Amino acid sequence: MQKKASVELSANFLVNLIFGIVLFVFGLFIISKMIPKDVPYEPPILELELERCVSSGEKVCMLETSKDLRVGEADYIKLIVNNILDKKSNFLPAVTFSRGVLDDKTQINIDEIIVSDWTLEEFRVYEIENNDHQIVDIPVQVPSGMRKGYFVFNVKICFSETGEPINSCSGESQYNPVLQFTINVK
Repeated sequence: MQKKASVELSANFLVNLIFGIVLFVFGLFIISKMIPKDVPYEPPILELELERCVSSGEKVCMLETSKDLRVGEADYIKLIVNNILDKKSNFLPAVTFSRGVLDDKTQINIDEIIVSDWTLEEFRVYEIENNDHQIVDIPVQVPSGMRKGYFVFNVKICFSETGEPINSCSGESQYNPVLQFTINVK
């Protein structure tokens, strides 16, 4: 009697084991059909803009020209600096205030804004090889007590041959036309 019960038990076990394996494989098959296999790769916007900027041969590209920030918020303005000179060179970003208008249409004078409250006025020197590029992040933060409106800043890139100091950013030492970005204070 015990042999018959043990044979029945092992036969039931084998049937349930095979049934379980079949259900597991069927479940995997259904899940694999639900997940798309050919998801096209979309590179991030930074990679697309970088490729566009480098292939177009522009000296400097600004990825975003406007940011919406609240008082105390911080973010970055991204620049791509392409060295299209014939040799390795030093590049130095410089930021100045251009103009501003508050929500009540009041004009802001240049001497009313202290650039160092918003961002760094001068940055570290970037040494870029010939036909290479560098992504430069310009940090911006809306200082406390600033009223709502928009504020426009100028960005210029100064350059010199490797080893030469960059004393001023005007005339021949200016690498690109002046670019502008706007901070909309909300």
